[in-house]
Amino acid sequence: MMGKNILAAATDIASFEKNGPDIEAEAQRQKTALLFRNSGIAQSVNVVNASLLAYVNALNHASSGSALLWWSLVVVIAAGRYLLARRFLLAMPDAAAAVAWRSRYIFATALMGAAWGAGTVVFMWKAPDGAQLFTGLVFSGMVAGAVPLLASVPTALRTFVALVNIPMSAVILLQAKTPLHWAFGSMSLIFLAAVLASARYLHETIDVSIRLGLEQGDLVKNLEQARTAAEASLSELEKLTESQRLLKAAVEQSSASIVVTDTDARIIFANAAFTQITGYSVEEALGRNPRILKSGRTKPETYRDLWETLVSGRAWHHELCNRKKDGELFWEAANISPIMDAQGRISHYLGVMDDITDRKHAEAEILRLSQWNELLLNSAGEGIYGVEQDGAVTFINPAALAILGLEKDEVLGRNAHQLMHHHHQDGSPYLEEDCPIHLTRQDGIRRQVEEVYFRRDGEPFPVQMTVTPMQGDGQLMGVEVVFQDISSRKKMEQDLVRLATTDPLTGVANRRRFLEQMEMEWARVRRFGTLASLLMVDVDYFKKINDAHGHAIGDEVLRHLADLSVAQLRRLDLFGRLGGEEFGILLPGTDGAGALQVAEEFRRNVANSPLQTNEGTVPFSISIGATAFERSDRLPDQILARADAALYRAKEGGRNRVEAN
Repeated sequence: MMGKNILAAATDIASFEKNGPDIEAEAQRQKTALLFRNSGIAQSVNVVNASLLAYVNALNHASSGSALLWWSLVVVIAAGRYLLARRFLLAMPDAAAAVAWRSRYIFATALMGAAWGAGTVVFMWKAPDGAQLFTGLVFSGMVAGAVPLLASVPTALRTFVALVNIPMSAVILLQAKTPLHWAFGSMSLIFLAAVLASARYLHETIDVSIRLGLEQGDLVKNLEQARTAAEASLSELEKLTESQRLLKAAVEQSSASIVVTDTDARIIFANAAFTQITGYSVEEALGRNPRILKSGRTKPETYRDLWETLVSGRAWHHELCNRKKDGELFWEAANISPIMDAQGRISHYLGVMDDITDRKHAEAEILRLSQWNELLLNSAGEGIYGVEQDGAVTFINPAALAILGLEKDEVLGRNAHQLMHHHHQDGSPYLEEDCPIHLTRQDGIRRQVEEVYFRRDGEPFPVQMTVTPMQGDGQLMGVEVVFQDISSRKKMEQDLVRLATTDPLTGVANRRRFLEQMEMEWARVRRFGTLASLLMVDVDYFKKINDAHGHAIGDEVLRHLADLSVAQLRRLDLFGRLGGEEFGILLPGTDGAGALQVAEEFRRNVANSPLQTNEGTVPFSISIGATAFERSDRLPDQILARADAALYRAKEGGRNRVEAN
């Protein structure tokens, strides 16, 4: 981390000269901002000079209407430029947006320059020499005054100066009759060139000043970042050194045995605890394989699992029975992990082993004792409570209270059956004399049953309940009830049944369930002579559908077919997927003629109900083979064979049809 911080700081300093585009953009933005900040003064000068010029010329020779119209034009443009400047200063756009604002201001400046250029025609054409001289001086003053205000953006200055001076010079020279007039006009052009030349140097000075300020600011910022990074790196180095010292001390002083091996399982490091536990010195262990500790008590598959886990890059945890140098057996809880290098490859293995010999001995003693107390432990469960002979609760543990959502004072002394066991799952009343708790209180027989309890909020939930009689002085004193919430188990059982009997793609019965139901129906027909029929259904040209539209659309076709079956068939009928695009329909209580009618209606419904997708309609059809159950059928396979033969004839006959056998 320290190296990365120093490198980042050095990169910041080195990149100072590479920040040209950023400095260039910011310099242009600041010059644009300077242009807008000067706008208030510029517009005031425009309005004051325009007022003076219009007033004087209206008194001397120009018409009042022309002078007023021209003055109004200048005032309107000046007001627009002022408002534009105000919007810019409020927005303070970034460098990218400032380009558009600069273009707007240059356009507004061009309008003002054009207005002043028009004034040269209004006030100097056919004007007395005195009026021409006065007007020329005012216009020249406007041009000179624009230099410091517009010099930050040369385009704006050149536009304004050209639109003012060129028309003025043209008006003077076009009317020139004397050398004085020619000199006046020529001087105005020379003045134009001089203004533009001087403005160029002023712009360069402004530009250099702004860029120098930006570059110095960047340099200061980068140096500050470098200093901060260096201080952070030094701090990290100090922390790293301290961390390494603590880590070394922790490893050496750890009570756990710590071993590091290379990828060939040769020991390259072992701590003091390893020596204390195993009896091998560090010098004896280095370079040797940890198999020197093998006792022969661990199964070979455990070691295979160890290496398969480590090679896959995962940590391995297990308990091992090993042998010390002196031959004594001991138990370790081994935690072995692969160590990865910078490229993500395994470079070493780290083993941390805790001596659990005492714990294993204690566990062995507990196991021995548990054999004597198995009956007691078997009666323990998540919820435990006691019931006296009169049905009142005498004690209840916290687990039972948590499951039921009750408080202890709400239970003690209350009738247990009325409190939590008062109804069946279907909502019908549960008579107390039928309750296993009551029965055990009467006959003293231990019972283990599945029942339904009710929580405080009235929610029912399934429980595994064990009722054990409690004896005292040879008399039945009451019962102990141990129960467990088996909601998760019940749900899992339901899910397993559903997964075992349902096709995951279509949600209909799978082959196993369909054949089981068919066998049951065949047995009823054989025994009672009832009616039943079988339809074998196959989607026509299903491979072409997959090839043309993709397997996802093919799956949608199968699901659509299943939906159509739900809409048409009776609740007692069974629609199942036998494999691929082949389905079966079991029709209890239906003879052969009825089966043909159902098959034909289903075939027409499918043909008239194409699959609708985002890419368009996908039409498809089915072929159906029908057969009726016969009491003479010795095996269900005979029925399947007849229906399959009929299906084959339907497909051979052109598909999208029904055949019976």
